[in-house]
Amino acid sequence: MVIRPSSFVVYGLPLLLAVLLTACTGGALLSKVSISPEVITPNADGLTDVTRISYSLSRSADLSIYLVDSEGQRHYFRQNRRRSAGDYRVDFGGVVNGSMLPDGEYTWVVEAVADDGEVARQEGRLVIQNADTEKPELQGFSVYPQVFTPNQDGIDDRVDINYYLTKEAQVSVFLIGPDGKTRYPIAEVERDIKPGEPGFHTYDYEGGVDLGADPPPDGTYTVYAEAVDKVGNRTVVTSTLTIAEGGVPRADIVGARVDFYNPKTGDKVVPLGQTLAFTLTVE
Repeated sequence: MVIRPSSFVVYGLPLLLAVLLTACTGGALLSKVSISPEVITPNADGLTDVTRISYSLSRSADLSIYLVDSEGQRHYFRQNRRRSAGDYRVDFGGVVNGSMLPDGEYTWVVEAVADDGEVARQEGRLVIQNADTEKPELQGFSVYPQVFTPNQDGIDDRVDINYYLTKEAQVSVFLIGPDGKTRYPIAEVERDIKPGEPGFHTYDYEGGVDLGADPPPDGTYTVYAEAVDKVGNRTVVTSTLTIAEGGVPRADIVGARVDFYNPKTGDKVVPLGQTLAFTLTVE
């Protein structure tokens, strides 16, 4: 609401007053913007690995945080994120879209766009030094066989997933269903090389059938593997896996003893290359 200019007398003195009343959330759209420290060394040594970005919004806005390098290219840390009025803090360790920014001097920008179109922006300086820009690699990533029939018939009942990890990182491997949303985690085989250590890693996947569970429904799946190192460098590799004729076997062997014999002679000694017969009970 705006009060039109009016003449008032205060203690006998004339006063021309124009007052603009704003809502209780009034004031600058973007304020209290700061970044500390201004020099970071993101290499996971525990010293100045991250900087804290703080800011306040007086009302709801779409907020972006980005860095501009010496060539004028923007690197978005946050882009058009919806934020309500309030105070905010976020830590930044030099990684944008899974990749560490190289050493250099950058201009940081915090920008807010309100619903009425008002744009507020503040900027400053950030220096990155001694950054760990090496990404963890999943070399030789393989999935075999790529057509998988988890039904315990002894044919293509298991899938081997292998890769060589080039540097220490946290690795996740899982299937993504045909719907693009459902995930099925895959556990790593225990070996001398521990999960996350550099070296050769292998996974043995049987769809849960060995534990009596139903395997994922038949269809084509994405095998997704992601490696993230200590500073946030990220590598993703994918492959495909088709599941067909999956299911828990419906026949169980109920007799503990199986008698083998030569069907021609009845003897229990069978020469190599000859037929072996046996009898058992299933239900």
